[in-house]
Amino acid sequence: MLDKIQQIGNLIDKVSEVLNNSPEPKEITNIVDTCQLIERTLRSVFESPDVTLNQDEVDRLNEIYTRYSNLISCVETEQKLTYNKLVKHVGNKKKLDVYRNL
Repeated sequence: MLDKIQQIGNLIDKVSEVLNNSPEPKEITNIVDTCQLIERTLRSVFESPDVTLNQDEVDRLNEIYTRYSNLISCVETEQKLTYNKLVKHVGNKKKLDVYRNL
């Protein structure tokens, strides 16, 4: 189980790295998809009736869940920033079209 938990942690690290490097809008979509995969994997670990975790695994899983929660907050912020940039761009384009028609 520790291997699976470590894999989730590595995936969170990779997504965080991409997120910290000013991702393009297309990358944001991939990041959101990856976050959904992470969530499903975490949920499968938490909800599996066959899994009995020892204290090390529980501690590690709690750490991973905290990191995942922080990542989700960052992704939501980045999505809002990207949306605002796109709206601003479209808004400016409409203004240019109006000026051209005058």
